[in-house]
Amino acid sequence: MSLSIGFDSGLKSLLSAQAALQTIGNNIANANTPGYAREQTILSESMGVSLGGFSFGTGVDVAMIRRVVDEGLEQRLLLHQSVLSRLGVESSGLQQIETIVGGAGGLGLSTILGNLFGSLSSLAGHPDDSIGRNDVLSKGNDLASALRELAGRLGSFAGDAKYNAKIRVESANSIAAQIAQLNAQIGPLKGQGRSRTRSSTNANSC
Repeated sequence: MSLSIGFDSGLKSLLSAQAALQTIGNNIANANTPGYAREQTILSESMGVSLGGFSFGTGVDVAMIRRVVDEGLEQRLLLHQSVLSRLGVESSGLQQIETIVGGAGGLGLSTILGNLFGSLSSLAGHPDDSIGRNDVLSKGNDLASALRELAGRLGSFAGDAKYNAKIRVESANSIAAQIAQLNAQIGPLKGQGRSRTRSSTNANSC
């Protein structure tokens, strides 16, 4: 029996060393991979057995493979990434609004306003000029038409933005629900794994 215990201990040590070497290999292979965090193999002492009044160790097991990161720094990075993502969405929206305003009336709102103010300035010098008055009325109508068009396009933009936000929220809720389901399934599987390990250890001790 002691020979079997020694064999099992040696096998566990070899398997644990193999896992550690694989982790080192992953670290080397991904040394230049953006976003990759170095991993570390954590070993733990296996449950010992008692035989003939003596206790025998049974080697080591791989307890976990953990990422070597600064948790505080990682949390700050995640926070700033979410802020950067939000600002990127806002920037994209503002660029679209700028395009809408710049194309209002076919000339752009600033150009149409400039034309109206130019006509008013010319009319101010010759208030009795009927041509100048008609020109002011024409430029005013152009501005009114551009504003109506702008209001419609901004309304459509706002509707699209609300719809896209709704889709993103629904997608995030769906992903969160899937994660919750996976967590509920993983819990019992971990318990079964621990039970099998204990059963195997008890069998070996016999």
